[in-house]
Amino acid sequence: MAEISEDNKKGNMVEPKAKVVSDKVALVQEVEKMKATQLELFHKKTHQDMINAAYKAADKLGIAPWVLIRAAGWGHFTDDRGALYKGDHIADIDTLTEEQKEALMGVFGMMSGWEKMKKVK
Repeated sequence: MAEISEDNKKGNMVEPKAKVVSDKVALVQEVEKMKATQLELFHKKTHQDMINAAYKAADKLGIAPWVLIRAAGWGHFTDDRGALYKGDHIADIDTLTEEQKEALMGVFGMMSGWEKMKKVK
């Protein structure tokens, strides 16, 4: 006969480990798909669009815009403001802090996606 755990004796529901792993895998897959879609959107933005977003995000953070632009590695974007952005997804720019990434994602209206991305890190 199967042994009953203390949690089950007390009436606490315990999720099976396989379900938790399955949910995590599903979330990772959802985030990967979402990031791919978002990256396509970022790649339709110009360097000037990214600079403008950095200015708005920096304002929300109370920092100088160039701090954020340099941290993102976008300092050269002023050389060709009309060029399309070909860089990484904001979430994948290692030189940005989590707070800076969150502010930029907010400027682009991608906060619900950001919350999911934080769960899979």
